[in-house]
Amino acid sequence: AELQRTYSAYVLPEVIPPWTVETVRAIQMVGLAIMVFIIWQMRTLFGIYRTGEILSARCATLILSCGRGLLILGVVSFFSNTIIVLLLTFVNETGPQTLVLTFSDGDFGFFLGGGLITVIGWVMGEAVRMADENRAFV
Repeated sequence: AELQRTYSAYVLPEVIPPWTVETVRAIQMVGLAIMVFIIWQMRTLFGIYRTGEILSARCATLILSCGRGLLILGVVSFFSNTIIVLLLTFVNETGPQTLVLTFSDGDFGFFLGGGLITVIGWVMGEAVRMADENRAFV
């Protein structure tokens, strides 16, 4: 019933087969797993900040991981919706099978935020290298 409500814009069968429901749930769990990874990276980063370590290679790597995670989440979100609608309409015996390519505001936000955070992580890594090089001269 939840899938029927969520994807009500498309012609779905009256009864969605259990294998389809489980496959849709598995696809949705991929996005959730990526979000958990990003949150874990942020938790680790803030733990390092709490110790007073701000400009370090570890921090730069964690920021870079968060940015890449957001970019991957945007890609997964884009393709997962397409695959889910295709799976749900694939079992239509009389109705149409639907291929949907949608780019939502959320996907756009993941790409913008992920790109920005990735660049910040890369720049921070360069700043760490430059600071280490300056310390070596002094």
